[in-house]
Amino acid sequence: MDGNIEFLGRIDGQVKIRGYRIELGEIENRLAGYSDIHEAVVIPDDRKELIAYIVIKDTLDLSDLKSYISQFLPSFMMPSYFVQIQSIPLTANGKVDKKALPDPKTNYIKKDTACCGPRNKTEKILLQIWQNVLQRDLIGIYDNFFDSGGNSLHSVKIASIASSTFNKHVSVKLIFLYPTIAELAKIIDKLEDNSDQTGKAIQLDKPLWNEHIKIERRPIATLLAIGKIPSITSIVIQCLDDQFFVETDITRQEIIDNWCNNAPIISAVHNTTLGSTAIITIPTYLSEINHNPNTFIQLIIDSIKIGGHFGAKTVSLTASLFQATDYGQKIISHERYKKEKLPKVLTGIETTVASLMMSIEKIIHSANRNIEKETVGILGLGPIAKQTLHIMRNQIPPPDQLILCDPYKSNDSLDVIRQEISQDFQLKSDIRILHNNFDEFYKASFIISTMNEPNLIDISKIRSGTLLIDCSGPHSFDVLQAITRLEDKKDILFTDGNQLCQPSPYNCTLFIPDNLESLLAEKQIHKIFNFDPSILKSSVISGLLTTPLEKNAATDKIPDLDTVLRVYKKLKKLGFRAPELNCNNYYISDESLDCFSKGN
Repeated sequence: MDGNIEFLGRIDGQVKIRGYRIELGEIENRLAGYSDIHEAVVIPDDRKELIAYIVIKDTLDLSDLKSYISQFLPSFMMPSYFVQIQSIPLTANGKVDKKALPDPKTNYIKKDTACCGPRNKTEKILLQIWQNVLQRDLIGIYDNFFDSGGNSLHSVKIASIASSTFNKHVSVKLIFLYPTIAELAKIIDKLEDNSDQTGKAIQLDKPLWNEHIKIERRPIATLLAIGKIPSITSIVIQCLDDQFFVETDITRQEIIDNWCNNAPIISAVHNTTLGSTAIITIPTYLSEINHNPNTFIQLIIDSIKIGGHFGAKTVSLTASLFQATDYGQKIISHERYKKEKLPKVLTGIETTVASLMMSIEKIIHSANRNIEKETVGILGLGPIAKQTLHIMRNQIPPPDQLILCDPYKSNDSLDVIRQEISQDFQLKSDIRILHNNFDEFYKASFIISTMNEPNLIDISKIRSGTLLIDCSGPHSFDVLQAITRLEDKKDILFTDGNQLCQPSPYNCTLFIPDNLESLLAEKQIHKIFNFDPSILKSSVISGLLTTPLEKNAATDKIPDLDTVLRVYKKLKKLGFRAPELNCNNYYISDESLDCFSKGN
C-alpha cells in the first residue's frame, strides 16, 4: 500500500453512452454467444464509443456478426469498433489490462477491401469529411461507414456538412443507402444544386408572412432591457437545427458567427394570450449536443441566466434537449445551477401529453375512425408515451390491440412496462412487446411516435389506411415521403402531435441581424422563418401554463395522471385545441381527407 487510491470504474460494468445507461456485460455475453467468437470484452473509449475486443476461433464475417447482435440489442449498444486480438490481456489480479489493449483506430476489423484513396474531387472532399467526423485517418473509399465506427449522430453531422459543402441536399438516408465514399460520391455527383432543384416541393396552404410577424434587426435583449418589448414570463431553449439553413449557401460556422455571435441569443419572442415567452438559441447543432457535454450544459445554464435577468420564472426545453439533459436532471444537478438563483426548469411532460392527446382525438375525428377497432402501435416508451397511454385510457375507449416498441430498452424493462400498462388497459388480446422487429410493428393501423430519432419509421412499409402522429423532434419519419405518398395514394394521414392552436393568433418578434440577412435572399428568409402564428409548440405553452401552477414545476418528478389530466382540461377550458392535420408547415387538405375517408 502506497497511500494512493486507484479508481477502477463501476463494479457493475455500467456506463452511460449518449444518454443511455448500458451494461457492458450484456454486450459481452451476446458477443460470446456468437459461434465464431471465443472470448470478448467491451470498453468505452475517451469519446464514449464502444470498443469490442474479440478473440475469434477461426474466421469472422463482420456483417453477419452485426446482424446477429442487432437481433438482440438496440443500435446504441452496437460497438463502433471490433478489434481482433489473440487473447485478452489480464493484470496480476485477474482484471482486464486496458492499457495493453491495442488502439482501435488502427486495428479495427474491416471488410476485405483495400484502403483505396480518392479518385476524384467529390471522393476527396467526402474522405476529408469522414476523417474529421469519425476522427480516423485510415479510411478507404470502399470502407463501410458503419464498419468504420459511424453511428446515427455521425451520419447527421456528415449529411449536414456535405449538404453545405456541395450545395446539394445530402440526406441521412443517402448515407444509409450508400454507406461507402465511392457509392455516395456517385450519387452526390448526380444530385442537382439546391438552387436548381425542381422535384415536388412542399406546398404551404398558409400565408408566408403576415401582420403578426415582425422582423427585428436590433438585438432583442437590448429591446427587452429598454422596455421596447414586453417583459417575458418564461423561456424556451433550443439548439440549432442541422437542416435549418441547408438550402442556402451559408456555412454552419457563419450561422454561429453571424446569427448567434457564438453565444446564446434571444432569437424570438412570442406574445401569447398567456404571456410572453423568449426563444433562446444556443450556438450548438443538434448533431453535436453530445460531443462536449460540459460545454453544452454550461450554454444551457447561460441561457437560463439570460432568461432570469429579463424576468423569466420558468424554463422549458425543446424535445431534443429534453432527452439530452435526462429530463432536466443534468441541469438542476449541476453545481452552477444549484449555487445561482435561477428560474425553474420544467419537464413539460404534462403539456406535451395534453397536446398529444388532443392530436389523437383530432386525427380520429378527421379520419372518421373508431379507436376500438384500431391496432395502436406506440414507438418509444419513455415517460411521455406512458403518460399518454394512461390519459388515453381515461379519455377514450381502449383500442382493439396494442403494440409497444422501443429499440433502446432492454427486454426486461419492456416486460415491466407491459405489466404496468396491462393493469390500466383491459384488452381482448395481450399487449405485444417488440424490441426492434419493425416488420411486426407495421401491422399497427394507428402509430404514435415519441422517439427523438430521425427516420425510424419507413413510410413505404406502413399499412394502407394508417394514421400517424409524431411528437418527436426531429420527426421519426421522412415528412416529404409521407407527403408524396399522401398526394399520390391518399392512403395515410399524419400530423405533428407536439403543437396546439390557441384561440387567437399571437404576435412574434424575430431577430434577423443585418449580417445574416445579407447572406440570405428574401425568399429564403420567408421559407426558413415561416410559421403559423396561431400554433404553439407544447414547450412554449409549458412555461406559460405552469407559472401559476407552481406545484407542477418540479423537474425531479414525472407528473402523475391527475396532474396531466388537470393540465389537459385547463388547456381545453382556455380554448386550446389541436390544429388541422399538419407537419412541417404542410397542411392536409379537405380533399385529401375526403379521399382518405372514402378509400380507407
